[in-house]
Amino acid sequence: MHLINGYEIPDDMKTLSEDEFLEGAMICPTFEIDGRSGEDYEPIWECAKFDDTIFEEDGYAIVPLTDFEPYCVVLRHENETVGFYMHGQLWVDDEHRGHSFGAKMVVCASAVIGKAPDVQVVGFSIEGYDAHVKSLEIAREADPSPRI
Repeated sequence: MHLINGYEIPDDMKTLSEDEFLEGAMICPTFEIDGRSGEDYEPIWECAKFDDTIFEEDGYAIVPLTDFEPYCVVLRHENETVGFYMHGQLWVDDEHRGHSFGAKMVVCASAVIGKAPDVQVVGFSIEGYDAHVKSLEIAREADPSPRI
């Protein structure tokens, strides 16, 4: 994974152990989310203000939302938002799954906030937990980002 536009993977994403990153995390199907339903997620899908792209791969782009609280990055494909990562909550539309974009969004979010996301003592679905674990692996194996 190689970040662009001056974004860098924070050192802690490369050095944290799974236990340190996810200390106290609870894993249970009841923590699954449907990112396409519910009023809580509408602002993400409706937002049209994006900062510079952080990562591109095979027609996909991960970009941060501008002036959005809490921090949020979205996965874009063909000018449509197809996924998001917002403070531990992760969603990728079904047809775009299977390419580790969830984990890559976690890495990109860390580049936006300048440190690993604070997800200790958070509830995860099995897939959400696995994506966070995979994000550490991706960060450790990533190409260094050039300073611009």
